[in-house]
Amino acid sequence: PFSLIQPSAAAGTWHSGMSPHRYYLVFLPTKVKKCYGCRRAFVKKYRQPPRNIVVKHVDRRVVGKDGNTGTLVYDTDFTNTYYHPNPSHIKRKNPFFDGSVLIDPGTHQSLDEGQRKILDKSGLIVKIDNSR
Repeated sequence: PFSLIQPSAAAGTWHSGMSPHRYYLVFLPTKVKKCYGCRRAFVKKYRQPPRNIVVKHVDRRVVGKDGNTGTLVYDTDFTNTYYHPNPSHIKRKNPFFDGSVLIDPGTHQSLDEGQRKILDKSGLIVKIDNSR
């Protein structure tokens, strides 16, 4: 239902907390270049364990500002966004983010000790999603 909202109707009111999609921990896809929250590049150290775990969210991206009001205009389509595993990066786009992220059982089982330590220190609340 959210993809039906036109950018002009959503200007100034949309934020990531309104997305019907959940936040998931995933391995960093090869083609992803930047963290959507901090806009910094996923440099080489994020391309290999233990730092290759990121937060994925399906969201509406900012496409510009309204020329008359200066409010942000959001795309009507949802696309994948990726964040460093840091709640402050996610809160830049979703101030209502509660810190909870899901991980599928297979990904959870494949985490090495270093990845688990990084997640333990991240401040994220990791929950295993057994519904998939």
